[in-house]
Amino acid sequence: MSHRRIRPFIAVSALVAVAACGNANAERAAQLAADSARAAGAPAAEVTRRAESARSAVVAREAAPRSRTRSVAAGTTLRLAAVTDVTSQKDEVGKPFTARTISAALSPAGDTVIPVGAELIGRVTTLESAGSPGDTGSLMVAFTTIRIAGVDTPIETRVISLATRNVARGVTVDDAAKVGVGAAAGAVAGRIIGRNRGATVGGAVIGGAAGAVYANRTKDHDIVLSPGSAIEVALTGPFSRAIASR
Repeated sequence: MSHRRIRPFIAVSALVAVAACGNANAERAAQLAADSARAAGAPAAEVTRRAESARSAVVAREAAPRSRTRSVAAGTTLRLAAVTDVTSQKDEVGKPFTARTISAALSPAGDTVIPVGAELIGRVTTLESAGSPGDTGSLMVAFTTIRIAGVDTPIETRVISLATRNVARGVTVDDAAKVGVGAAAGAVAGRIIGRNRGATVGGAVIGGAAGAVYANRTKDHDIVLSPGSAIEVALTGPFSRAIASR
């Protein structure tokens, strides 16, 4: 008999053996249930019902997909993309925050423990606008839960980086006044330096731009985290999940 014929024969034999074992377990459970019912004085119909129930329970258990627990270690990094938007102009500490994984975390055996698209859920823990020029403000989030296929599980993480940006708030009436002062100063400088109409116009434009920069530098800047912004976190504890057997 050739090797090509032997291999399918072995595979079929193994399946038959497994099925036979499952059937034997089911029949054994049914017999035990029936004997117990008879010993308790149950009528024949009840004996049959209990036997069938025990048989069905074993068959269902044998047919259920088997799983094994796989883990990723503390220190594993995850790359995320923000789902929630946050800005220091209107949001507050405590706001719920969600991000999705854009990279998977694998066990040492190569199983996907945390898949791409898993949701990390937490809250904003720090949120302060930039109160002075050159200040960057502060924004931080903390994740406590991971959602995979609709199942929520606790997770321990530490945020490594957030792709935040600073956005200047809109020009106010006071800012407009500061811009006006800058434009007037520029116009005077143009007349003094160039002594002609063209130079005056140029000086006004330059002065206006300088005034706008001045206004921008003297007002608050909001720290913002937009949807899609990059986030990187590290696990501070191991994470385990049951994986269906292959």
